[in-house]
Amino acid sequence: MKTQATIPILLEANANPYIKNKEGESPVDIAERLKFTKILELMKKSP
Repeated sequence: MKTQATIPILLEANANPYIKNKEGESPVDIAERLKFTKILELMKKSP
């Protein structure tokens, strides 16, 4: 999955996985809702 490979790059660039979009969801929220467990683990490990 290309998206999964992109997550570490974004996190290393200090992307914040907790910022909400206009619907009030963060990337972490979306990963939880869609059950993307590996992506969710990567995001939750970030500082």
